[in-house]
Amino acid sequence: MIMNASQIKNIRILDFLHKIGIAPAKQYGGFYYFKAPYRSDSTPSLRVYHEKNIWFDLGTGTGGNIIDLACLIYSCNFKNALQKLSNENINSFSFQPSEKNNTDIEIKHIQPLQNKALIQYLQSRKIALPLAQIYLNEAYYKVTYFDKLGKLITKQYFALAFKNNSNGY
Repeated sequence: MIMNASQIKNIRILDFLHKIGIAPAKQYGGFYYFKAPYRSDSTPSLRVYHEKNIWFDLGTGTGGNIIDLACLIYSCNFKNALQKLSNENINSFSFQPSEKNNTDIEIKHIQPLQNKALIQYLQSRKIALPLAQIYLNEAYYKVTYFDKLGKLITKQYFALAFKNNSNGY
């Protein structure tokens, strides 16, 4: 069956690697780690994020979709990679990529209101500090997500936080 580029992009990278005889060295969370088959790699640094069907090479800082990976593995251009992937006859592929939000938010700690920037914000909104200290705390948290190339991005933030009825924020 001849497939177009958007159909090929829906082939699961894990299925493709399995089909060509490349097994993961380890799995951690939603990630599968492989030794990069297109370069000398002593430790598993090719990371495949199964849910988003993207890969990232921690050793080279490159990543992308299945076509980009096929270009590296087969040492070929985009057109030849499409042809090779179309000819691989990979059984399981999904035409409905996951729409799941892959952003992780982790609260690092909560403390009483004392951050100058947050206090200045409250003052700019004409909210009295004694009143704010009754209802608000400071939340320090991190947001982890994947950019378009599958590179893990982590950012630290702080914010005003209301405690909810479930003792969360």
